[in-house]
Amino acid sequence: MSCESWAARSSVGHQRRGCRSAAQRVASPGCWWKVTIATGVCQNRQTLRCRAHCSILRRGYCGEGDHVHGWQVPRWSQRKHSLASSLRRGTMATDESPTPLRTLSQQEIAHLLHLAIPAQLATLDAAGFPRITPIWFLWEEGTFYMSSGEERRHVHDLARDPRAGLSIAVEEGQTPGGSRPYRQIIVRGHARVQPDTDEVWARKLILKYITGQAGALRAQQSAGKPLTVITLRPMRLLTTGYFPAH
Repeated sequence: MSCESWAARSSVGHQRRGCRSAAQRVASPGCWWKVTIATGVCQNRQTLRCRAHCSILRRGYCGEGDHVHGWQVPRWSQRKHSLASSLRRGTMATDESPTPLRTLSQQEIAHLLHLAIPAQLATLDAAGFPRITPIWFLWEEGTFYMSSGEERRHVHDLARDPRAGLSIAVEEGQTPGGSRPYRQIIVRGHARVQPDTDEVWARKLILKYITGQAGALRAQQSAGKPLTVITLRPMRLLTTGYFPAH
C-alpha cells in the first residue's frame, strides 16, 4: 500500500468515528513506520481503529492529549531483537539485583544429560501438527540416541519429515519464597531413523534407566524385536536455569 493510500484510509477511518485526528505520512518512500499526527484528541476512545492507531505511536490510547509531530516508531524486528538480547543476558530486571534466570554451566548441562529422566520428543504429524512423545534418551559424543519400535507414530513422523525437537527438564521442590527452581535443555535439529541392529542402542538405553539385574532382564526381553534407533545431532541447543535466591 502506498503512503498516500494509507494516509487516506487512516483519515477516513477517523472521520467516520468522530475523531478529529488526521494521519499523514512523512515523506519517506516505502517506510510506513514514520507517522505524523495532527494535534487533536480523539472523541471516541473506544473505537478499535483509534486504539490501534494511537498504540502504533506508543503514546497511549486516544484521549490522552496531543501527539508529537514526526515521532519515530522503532521497527518491531529491532524491538524484538533487543528483547531477545535482554532475555539472553538476563537484564530484564529493573533493579540492580542479579536475575535468577541464566544459562547452565557445562557441568550442569552434563549432569542433566546423564540423569535417568525421560525427554520430550517433538515431531510433526501428517497434518503438520506437533506430536509430543516422552522417550528415553542417551547422550554420546554430541548426539542424542533414542530407541523405539518400528510401528510407533513418531517414528513414521520422522521418516516423513526429519525435523525434530527435544526438551529435557527437571524441576526441584518449592522454596520457602514460593518459587520452583528448574533446569532445562531445548534442542532442535534433523533426526535420522535407522534399524537398531542387534538392539545395541536399546540395550544401552535400558541399562541407563533400569539398573542392576532388572535392567539385564529387561534387555533380554527386548531382544529380537524390530526396533529402530533415532539419532538427533543438535543444530541448536539452548539451556535455561532458574535459581531464585530464596
